[in-house]
Amino acid sequence: MDTTTVLTRLVEVIDAHEWSALPDLLHPDFTCRLVHTGEAFDRDDWVAFNADYPGFQRMHLEDLVVSGERGVVRALVVGTDADGDDEHFAVASFATVRDGLLVELVEVWAEVDQEPPPGTRLPGPTERLRFRRMTADDLDDVTTMLVDFDPFRGDRLPSTPTDATRWIEWQARNYAEHGFGLWVLETHDGRFVGDCGLTVQDVEGTPHVEVGYHLVVPARGQGYATEAALAVRDWAAARGVDHLVALIRPDNVASQGVARRLGMELERTAHVHGGDALVLGMRLAGR
Repeated sequence: MDTTTVLTRLVEVIDAHEWSALPDLLHPDFTCRLVHTGEAFDRDDWVAFNADYPGFQRMHLEDLVVSGERGVVRALVVGTDADGDDEHFAVASFATVRDGLLVELVEVWAEVDQEPPPGTRLPGPTERLRFRRMTADDLDDVTTMLVDFDPFRGDRLPSTPTDATRWIEWQARNYAEHGFGLWVLETHDGRFVGDCGLTVQDVEGTPHVEVGYHLVVPARGQGYATEAALAVRDWAAARGVDHLVALIRPDNVASQGVARRLGMELERTAHVHGGDALVLGMRLAGR
């Protein structure tokens, strides 16, 4: 059998629980290593491991890529947990075939619905927008965004590429320290719109999680800021942020409108970043 046939048949046999047929696909020198647990099996042990695995139901082939004697299988495994509920696993199997038999497997398993580590997940795409991490490749667009943002920043001089570099580096620190930051905001076809996300701000000695949004001029007036900020608000609530603020200059009426559409209300005025700012906020518990 060629590699494609061997790997396709392997999934069929496991899916059908035909454990007596499984050894016929395995080379006498067969080994399997599970990366996620560090376990290693020879042929007989691996057959027994599959046959005796508690709660196993089905294995569905989702993708197969083959090059000569090497192949990769991506499959969805359905099982039953101790409470009788279905659980789903994604598995990637890296295979080597010799003399028409499977001689080596290296497998990586993961629960399909497991909670990701902090910082690895972004807000999901909205109707018109998507989020991604900011990188050094965004320097030109971030520079433009900061220049466009300047009219709402008092008497500060126009931003430069150096300012944009610092802005991008700030986000890298945010991602590492907090699991969130300001993410690049773009349309589904990749057009840069601005940024939107969460940062920790010092408000007169007290840290607050702020939702921030900054758009380039051509993207303003189209509801993008509200659309993105709503997604960020809900993302924050799902991750346990209980109080969210927006720090907005008194003359930035448009930004205040976005904050109010999120459900925020004026809490107070504070001296922030060298000037007065309105502190609009809301409680997120129970959203």
